[in-house]
Amino acid sequence: MKFYHGTSIYHGMSIIKDGRIKKTTEDNTIYQDVPEEYKTTPGYVYLTTSDNQAFRWGKKALFHMLHYKKTTMESELSEAEKLGIYIFEVDIPDISVLEPDIDECDLRVKTRRIDRCKICTLDNCIDRIGSVRFKHDLFIGKEINRLKVMSTMTMNDKFMLLKDWSNIVTS
Repeated sequence: MKFYHGTSIYHGMSIIKDGRIKKTTEDNTIYQDVPEEYKTTPGYVYLTTSDNQAFRWGKKALFHMLHYKKTTMESELSEAEKLGIYIFEVDIPDISVLEPDIDECDLRVKTRRIDRCKICTLDNCIDRIGSVRFKHDLFIGKEINRLKVMSTMTMNDKFMLLKDWSNIVTS
């Protein structure tokens, strides 16, 4: 089954350099400076069933990078590059290795007063919430094979596609 991981161009370049999407830790999460209820649980890679949702999460990652985590690489990026979003396509043939995205479930329960037991199943997270998590790193050439690069700069209220789905080639 196809899933997607969206991130800023800065983190996307690191993923390609490292050859993998690393599971979150206290040190590499983009949500260090947000209220506790919005933080993600360390130890997972978060995925979505929609490339549109991956784009939205990529915009969040970009926002956090530009406003909270000033990086050395940031100064090397052009203004246009700073507005880029990488969307990685991830193939998980056996969905039983995935877990429900408990963090997203908890947000929905809190904001919509929904019964957590009913909403936070793997099937519901795939079909209704569109968000799951994976307990291991994901590797280019294994689970990750394609990439789309988008820009948050708009033209006629449409997001510009900088590079359509293409195979990832690492050096």
